[in-house]
Amino acid sequence: MLKLKLPANILLFSIFGFFLVFILWASLAELDEVTRATGRIVPSKQIQVIQNLEGGIVKEIFVKQGDRVSAGDVLVRLDSTQFGADFNKNEEEYFSLVALIARLQAESNFTDPKFDVKFQ
Repeated sequence: MLKLKLPANILLFSIFGFFLVFILWASLAELDEVTRATGRIVPSKQIQVIQNLEGGIVKEIFVKQGDRVSAGDVLVRLDSTQFGADFNKNEEEYFSLVALIARLQAESNFTDPKFDVKFQ
């Protein structure tokens, strides 16, 4: 019989042990998979365009790119200065037209105009 020398035996068992440990590690270890590729990001749902019909100046923005939002969430706050001025102007025009109607009705009926208490 052939007798292997002691250093050869140590080398053989070391290689065998290394492969055994490697196979055991490969079967039990969890590795992250990394893949590199070029492409485009396509949303899963249709892109919804958000727009304001009246326009205005954005005062605050409450969301940033990538945030998930649902229906009813406040996304931005507009500066109300312009809207307040327009509302006051329209309210004054409404009251003047109500007064004009009351005056014209009184003239056509030959009576004194009667104004509603809330307009005085």
